[in-house]
Amino acid sequence: MTTFANALETIEQLSIEDQEDLMETFRRRLAERRRAKLIVEVQQAREEAKTGKLKTATPDEIMRMVCS
Repeated sequence: MTTFANALETIEQLSIEDQEDLMETFRRRLAERRRAKLIVEVQQAREEAKTGKLKTATPDEIMRMVCS
């Protein structure tokens, strides 16, 4: 398994242009993964709402739960 330090060392051997391309590619992939995760979470929330498992709360109620 490649460690973080090994990955950095390998990346540093690339040209600056290749490092920039790699960063942009990685940013796009991270954004795609975040979107995919959000889609799953929204689908789960919608399913919970359909089945009555979703509990509604006012902002004040949420703050009381968070602060307690």
